[in-house]
Amino acid sequence: YQPEELEVFFAACSNDERLLFQLFLFTGFRSKEIMTLTWPDINFQDGTLSVTPKHDLKFMPKSYEERSVPVPRSVIASLAALKKKSKSLLVFPTLPHPTRPTYGGFGPDRHMLDLCKEIAFRAGLNCGRCTGTYTIKRSKTKKETRSYNCKTDPRCRKWNLHRWRHSFATIMLQSGLDVRSLQILLGHKNLSTTEKYLKPLRLGCLRDKVEKSLLSAFA
Repeated sequence: YQPEELEVFFAACSNDERLLFQLFLFTGFRSKEIMTLTWPDINFQDGTLSVTPKHDLKFMPKSYEERSVPVPRSVIASLAALKKKSKSLLVFPTLPHPTRPTYGGFGPDRHMLDLCKEIAFRAGLNCGRCTGTYTIKRSKTKKETRSYNCKTDPRCRKWNLHRWRHSFATIMLQSGLDVRSLQILLGHKNLSTTEKYLKPLRLGCLRDKVEKSLLSAFA
């Protein structure tokens, strides 16, 4: 995501929504790593968030994916304020349904993708070109298929949770972080996986060189 898009996106967020997607942006965590984030994973003194195994939530990162990532102190302060209000071990639990007591609860929030798309739509950031169909379950036996266009529906494919991870990696590289340090922050086993994030930077450098080359005289 481009800086101007992020600015508009965050402006359309509530305080809790802003904090959720700040963590996506500032940690580079995968969606499941955010969904299963617990309060013990946050070191308020050091200002870090960690990816750790959660046997009760059936979440087991591989050894090279267990890691701690530093985040801005302002975000740590927001997390501390959220913890005071929290009644769950999870940082971002699914809240109980207001009228259906057997629905939802305090398990991992699995609606983060929908929320991301809803905020992007609210902020006017949809590309306007995505079309397709989706199915609504009306009952145990009845389903309804509807068509959509992201001009009028919060279903833009451009807005997805993994793209926040790409944004984190790109911004960190642009800020001068070396690729091996980024490898550690992203939890990649192989450096080659991390190096793919260098491509946009290399293209940008090549563009600058082309503009400054003798070729520009013939443009």
